[in-house]
Amino acid sequence: MRIHQLVMAVALAGILPGAAMIGVAGAPSSASAASLTSAPSAVVTGDAACAADGTYSITWTVQTSGIPDGDEAEVKVITPENAWLYEWAQHSANHGLPALPPNASFTWVQTGVAGTTTTAHVTFQIDWHSYSHDPEGVLTLTGDCTTPPPPPTDVLPETTTSSMDDTSCSTGLVTTTTTTTTYSWMPSSTSRPVATPTTTTSTSTRATTAVECPVPPVDPPVPPVDPPITPDPPITPDPSVTPNPPTILASPITTTAHTGVTPAPPARQQLASTGVDARLLGVGALVLLTGGVMAASTAVIRRRSTR
Repeated sequence: MRIHQLVMAVALAGILPGAAMIGVAGAPSSASAASLTSAPSAVVTGDAACAADGTYSITWTVQTSGIPDGDEAEVKVITPENAWLYEWAQHSANHGLPALPPNASFTWVQTGVAGTTTTAHVTFQIDWHSYSHDPEGVLTLTGDCTTPPPPPTDVLPETTTSSMDDTSCSTGLVTTTTTTTTYSWMPSSTSRPVATPTTTTSTSTRATTAVECPVPPVDPPVPPVDPPITPDPPITPDPSVTPNPPTILASPITTTAHTGVTPAPPARQQLASTGVDARLLGVGALVLLTGGVMAASTAVIRRRSTR
């Protein structure tokens, strides 16, 4: 393919010098004539980074220009290794890659370059349908990419956590702010990493409790006060009216036992309470009565006899 294109380029240069001039003057419309009047180019630049394993990682960037519209390209890396990046549609069955559009840019990352390397090289092969070019790239390196020293065996400071509550009884919420500080080994300008703190802050909210925000006591309602009662004025008795004394009527109280026996008179009940036999009292009374009668009779007889 490249030989065929080279032959075509030589033929065009040797037998069609007039055609190029005509094309400039007459503004040719064919792609071949346009490719001759344009200036296809491919500029390669590189950017290196020191990886953690002590090797360089180089990103090569290629910018193409001056390519006629519709003229796609195949691209592969020639050095430092062989790798296909793009291919024409008719060759896509080989690697399943797309074609490079005209005037496009692409990148390729080269890894594993020794850390002591001072110069890096790359070569690409770019084949358009009407032109072919093998651009090269050169990058100067410092050569001091080395493996970083292992982390120190020192014990890292402990993780610290602090919390602060902000209680708001007006909103009924408690906002808790938690601050956590952790430490990790970070590289420094010296060969020894340093313990660098990382602080994170988070907040959370919850409802207040009755202990945190007690409810103030509510005074009981005050009952209505009755108006004072004005006492009635005292009644002054009429001196001309003499009140009658109250008359108390004594009613005899008769007690009847359920046995149907009439209770004894009070005198007899009193004697019974003293333990004296009522019959003896009756006999004594009869003797006294008889004696009285006899005395009265004797007195009457004496009075008559004296007359």
